Formats: sequence, C-alpha cells, structure tokens
Amino acid sequence: ESFRELQLARSGADFFRELGAPVTLTELGVPEEGIEKIADRTDLSCFSYQELTRADVIAILRSAL
Repeated sequence: ESFRELQLARSGADFFRELGAPVTLTELGVPEEGIEKIADRTDLSCFSYQELTRADVIAILRSAL
C-alpha cells in the first residue's frame, strides 16, 4: 500500500465514524470465530480483479476485524 492509499482509507473510515456508522466487522458484532463461516459462504466464482481462495477471504475478513 502506498502512503496515499492508506490516507484515503483512513479518511473514509473517519468519515463513516463521524456519521456513527460501523467501519469494522467487530463494530458490526461479527466475532472472530464467525470468520470461517462467512468465508465458507463466500462465492469465490464471481469475477474479481484477482482470483481469491478461501484462505485469502479469511485473511481479508480478519484484517477487517
């Protein structure tokens, strides 16, 4: 990630926090033990920029806690 991308992501999160909206899965009430269940229900067949595996989805979701 570039410094600029990180700044943009933080600005977006700050904006939603100011509105009182959740910006993490934890703030939505998703427990860490629910991550694998979410990954199991994720459709990996849809088109994306890069092919994702179940492990990729788990890593992304954990980073969003």
